[in-house]
Amino acid sequence: DFIDDWVKIATKAKEEVLATARDSLFDEQCRKCEKLAVKLSLEHLQEYPYVKEGLHKKTLQLWGVYYDFVMAHLCFGTLTTLITISFQENPSRQQATDRAS
Repeated sequence: DFIDDWVKIATKAKEEVLATARDSLFDEQCRKCEKLAVKLSLEHLQEYPYVKEGLHKKTLQLWGVYYDFVMAHLCFGTLTTLITISFQENPSRQQATDRAS
């Protein structure tokens, strides 16, 4: 039952990507779906009362992680901040973007 809820998140991500990026290339749709599933998982976790309480009391932080094997990028962050580390040319190069804008 618990696993079914998490699998449904991927289905929801797929439906949203198909609705908003239908004209994108399949590979791009897949990447968007993967990243959106991480974001939706973070949102889903906030529905649990003990998670909500921990976030409110600031005793808990939620972080999502996404690794792009093709581009060798590790992306991690919260619902508002995303940090990407590239392992291709310069492993120390980091790029941070604000999702809120």
